[in-house]
Amino acid sequence: MIARLFAIMLLFAIMLLFAIMLIFAAVSLLAGASAGAAQDEPEPLDARLGGTTESFEEKYGEPVESNGPPIFTEYEVRGYSTVFADSHEGRIRSITLFSPRPTGEEWANDEPHERDWSVKKAHELAKRFLPRDAEMDDPADERSGVIRTAGLSDALAAEVPESVYAYVDNEYVVGQCSYALLLNADGSGVNSIMITLEVEDPIPGS
Repeated sequence: MIARLFAIMLLFAIMLLFAIMLIFAAVSLLAGASAGAAQDEPEPLDARLGGTTESFEEKYGEPVESNGPPIFTEYEVRGYSTVFADSHEGRIRSITLFSPRPTGEEWANDEPHERDWSVKKAHELAKRFLPRDAEMDDPADERSGVIRTAGLSDALAAEVPESVYAYVDNEYVVGQCSYALLLNADGSGVNSIMITLEVEDPIPGS
């Protein structure tokens, strides 16, 4: 009788220990998954305006080689005819996106093209290259074939040296950013997008 009771107690202890081990394993697995997710979370400026050149090239690759002194730093990015991304002190200060063209067709803006973007699509594309925390104002009315939008980013204010802002804009607010949609010849679409730390007009409330 005593031996049987001891065996039951021993079995119960083993089952309890096994249950505790399973709980610890599950907690460790969840903690590891959370840590991994936190590490995978991109920084607000990674591969975007104001981010480092290194983070941009880590995502989009090395710039296109130029036969002569480069006027702009050009990148081949899928979905765009070409992308210019220029930097100062190792920080991306401007990004220009050009609407796609069929392979072998030279890009030109003298006539509308079927692959030019809609205004709605162009706004969406611009936001892919703005700081992830940027809060943008409503777009200004179209003026001379350009639609401009300005805003502010806490990440830009915290990470981009003031000297970079002084380089691109005489009258700047640290943390400012903007983008401009350039309409094609008849205004039916957008053929290029300019994203920059420079702001043409003062940002309301800045």
